[in-house]
Amino acid sequence: MAVTEEIVRTVSEALRSANPNAQQTARISEDEFAVLYAADSEEVLSMQLQKSTEEFFGNISDYNAYKEHAWQLEVNFGYTKLAPNWSGILLENLIHLALGEMYLNRLRANLWSAM
Repeated sequence: MAVTEEIVRTVSEALRSANPNAQQTARISEDEFAVLYAADSEEVLSMQLQKSTEEFFGNISDYNAYKEHAWQLEVNFGYTKLAPNWSGILLENLIHLALGEMYLNRLRANLWSAM
């Protein structure tokens, strides 16, 4: 199996495993995935995000620890939350919001230096 295919499959399986209650989990580009949730309250959504994020990154850590290869799989993420009864927002716009959050997370983690 090619490395790229193995990485995509690993991330996909880790996302599905960590998000069994998601309304949708999908690959949206070559190296990007989206997970959509609906929740009755922000508290419920926040708890679900925390639980699924911990499980997902645990799965990725397990992969890095138990696979013999010369590289480590690194995953960056971002998310956005919307108020109840939102409408008229295109999926593309939600993706852009989440990507913006991902880049901010990377800056916060000092993975990139601000230019």
